[in-house]
Amino acid sequence: MFDVDYHTLDVDHGEGRQLMTDLSAGAKTFSQGLFNPFQSLMFWDQDLRNAKGSALRLYQCQKKLLDNFRANNTPEEIEKGVSIMAHLLKTPYKSDMERCGDMTTFLVAGHDTTSYTIAWILVEVTKNPHIRLKIQEEITLAVGIDVTHMSQQHLNKLVYLDYVIKEGMRLWPVASTGSARIASKDIKFQDMIIPKGYILNLPQYCLNRVGIKDPESFNPDRWHPDSPDLEQLKVSFLPFVLG
Repeated sequence: MFDVDYHTLDVDHGEGRQLMTDLSAGAKTFSQGLFNPFQSLMFWDQDLRNAKGSALRLYQCQKKLLDNFRANNTPEEIEKGVSIMAHLLKTPYKSDMERCGDMTTFLVAGHDTTSYTIAWILVEVTKNPHIRLKIQEEITLAVGIDVTHMSQQHLNKLVYLDYVIKEGMRLWPVASTGSARIASKDIKFQDMIIPKGYILNLPQYCLNRVGIKDPESFNPDRWHPDSPDLEQLKVSFLPFVLG
């Protein structure tokens, strides 16, 4: 993960297995705390002590990722980077501890949504062999044929692959039903009035298909700077609310 090997398959010494154990312990204690507002004061509780130890190890794990990313990327590369790590380092935080807290959130909340998104992208790429070939050509040109491990510098060169990923998220958004909001006041929209108290829902599945040509087709080229669809996508593309 980000050029750090956690040796997850190593049953006896792998950090990856301990990471998952710590995440599970933290989730358990957090869930219990929802029903017990005094839990943080229960210093004698063994589960709480275990959770604090897990939290410390999770912080150390994420700090290791941060330090490694900083060491292997120049400030200019980080500024131009599009990865989660680059965005985290470009975003002002009070401390690395806060930054690591968000990293843990991304790890917990992002594994299921990410796997769903990748699965649908693979389906679309499989259905479109010409897109698969174009991806392979770009990777060969940017990375070469002798490289066994792709670095962040390699990933930054994969522009077409970025189009493919965005198109997959547009066509099959993981939060396709959107989210609901209650109107806090009467709202005038075109020739209609939405009364105060009404529940409004805007599904991303529909929003991502508005105002573009052939919206049901999987077309990564619509994300090219010269694409006539791009201006509309800048306004309407919403794959996962703020995530």
